[in-house]
Amino acid sequence: MTGEEKIKNYAYGNGIDDDIDDTSYSLKSKIMKLWIGRDNPIIPEDMEHYIERHPEDEIRYAKLHIFYDKPIWSNGCWRYSREMCEVSNYMFPEIKPGECIEFKSEQL
Repeated sequence: MTGEEKIKNYAYGNGIDDDIDDTSYSLKSKIMKLWIGRDNPIIPEDMEHYIERHPEDEIRYAKLHIFYDKPIWSNGCWRYSREMCEVSNYMFPEIKPGECIEFKSEQL
């Protein structure tokens, strides 16, 4: 059985985890990480006057993204990372535009 087959069997719970030795890749020791980052808001022209009076609502127009690897904020957008999905913009209101937070597998 190849190392890749061992990992697949271990991941699917086929009970062969004693067959994986310490020198091969171990899923038990792998810490999973995800990053959540918020874009700059894109505000429709007809809402600009409203946002000037209510700046706290600006966050409703900034998208949230979940990334596989740590994104880098450059020129007003996230770069050098793989996006997993987009999250509803009302979630995680503590994340401001241009900010990113990291979650480790212990937190998930």
